[in-house]
Amino acid sequence: SVTGVQTCALPISVIGHTDTEGDAEGNEKLGLVRAQVIAKLLVEAGLVVNEVSIESHGERNLLVQTPDNTPEARNRRVEVTVR
Repeated sequence: SVTGVQTCALPISVIGHTDTEGDAEGNEKLGLVRAQVIAKLLVEAGLVVNEVSIESHGERNLLVQTPDNTPEARNRRVEVTVR
């Protein structure tokens, strides 16, 4: 094994989320971009994985429930799960 490189034998799931500001279609795309950026950063940092699932939940699955078109920083996030 190369020094500093971590190997993960289990699959990783990376899910991007947004708040409700803007339209749902745009937020779905933004959530996907967020997830892709984080997955890329993990690989660039030396994480070696067998499988990475990248998806967007957009403005679905809010951490903090808000009305439509409400900015909420806690809903703008990426979840990384080792499965």
